[in-house]
Amino acid sequence: MELIVYNLLHRKKYRPKKNIISFSIALFGLFGLILLTEITGLHISFLQDKMTRWATNCNPFTILMAIALFNIARKISFKNKVINYISSSSLLVYIIHENIILRGCYRPFLWIYIHDHFGYDYVIFWTICLAFAIFVFAHLAAIMYKILFGKLVKKVSDSLYGILRKRYLALEKHVLMTYR
Repeated sequence: MELIVYNLLHRKKYRPKKNIISFSIALFGLFGLILLTEITGLHISFLQDKMTRWATNCNPFTILMAIALFNIARKISFKNKVINYISSSSLLVYIIHENIILRGCYRPFLWIYIHDHFGYDYVIFWTICLAFAIFVFAHLAAIMYKILFGKLVKKVSDSLYGILRKRYLALEKHVLMTYR
């Protein structure tokens, strides 16, 4: 089903109205499904804890929303040097802040420190501050990584890509010749 919907939405001709309608249908369908599960969960004990079952990436409504939003955003032209620079290091920021050491050791330590010294009275404020601090420090680490190792990593990855591409093309040629 997802492939059919994707093929319908991803044509050469851009149709913003269809994408907005598709997004709206998917959004209301997802909320309706969650609401229906929540309401029936009040009366049927089996469905009590199933509301978050629908909040997955393989839900058709979620996939339809993602495709529609992608097609809507695809035609937006946006140029800003600061935002483009920040977004170019977003993968590094993700890798840094989801590091097992940071996630498993430092985050719990920070929350214990916040609880012991400030309490959880302003938990939303501390959550925003912690997210901003992680964002800033991860970006600083990503910038240092780009400056120190960026050229070396690009050179090594380009040479590895060339080697792997040659081997893949040779293997592909061999397989095509063998199984004709």
